[in-house]
Amino acid sequence: IDGLVLAARIDLKSVGIFGFATYFVSVMQAPFRSVIAITIPILSRSWKNKDMKEIKKIYSRSSINLLTFSLAAFFCITLCYDQAIVFFNVNPDYLQGKWVFIILGAMAVIEVGTGVNGQIIGTSTYWRFELWTSLLLTSILIPLSYILTVRYGLIGPAVANLISFSIYNAVRIWFLWKRFHMQPFSKKSLLIVIIAFFCFSTSYYAASFFTSLPFLLVACSLFMVQYSLLVYYNNITPDLKPVMNSLKQRLFK
Repeated sequence: IDGLVLAARIDLKSVGIFGFATYFVSVMQAPFRSVIAITIPILSRSWKNKDMKEIKKIYSRSSINLLTFSLAAFFCITLCYDQAIVFFNVNPDYLQGKWVFIILGAMAVIEVGTGVNGQIIGTSTYWRFELWTSLLLTSILIPLSYILTVRYGLIGPAVANLISFSIYNAVRIWFLWKRFHMQPFSKKSLLIVIIAFFCFSTSYYAASFFTSLPFLLVACSLFMVQYSLLVYYNNITPDLKPVMNSLKQRLFK
């Protein structure tokens, strides 16, 4: 829909720029597809056994794990977007897609950061609600994408996606809270957002004295080191430490 609207109302060049930005967004969403494949059979079994404790655990853990990864990918790509295009001698027209990526990236953080809410609803007896929310998303996204593209140009479809997916996920979160008194967020959800912003700010400032390849190396390395350490020592996700301990044992065996 976004590509069709951009081609019709602006030009094919804008479709290419928009598509370039969406490739990076798909990197942020890659783990989400794997999590869906893993959790659906577990959720189905949990609903069958009426194991609400397990469902709530999957909901909260999927949210914090995916939020942690998506924020890391989002801020790392945002840090390097301009300098990477210049260093790798990519067509400079793609620089126009930075704000498209930032807006779509925010949408992806919301989408994956809310966890497997759609899969929880879809595997329950309320699966029809998941169908209706999907229809709601479509009914909002198509006209809004057209209206905002006409008004704001290239960033119009990105804003339309951000608004539509925010409403879509808000409705599903509300439904799960209303029906089952479960929601995916905790204090650590806010903490990881603060950590991500802090690491982005310090990395950008430290790397601002460089350009080209030195900027990319300093910005990426500093961000990932800070972010990983803060996530680890604040115990943001309970799934990280067992993995790190296993890696330690293998490396130093």
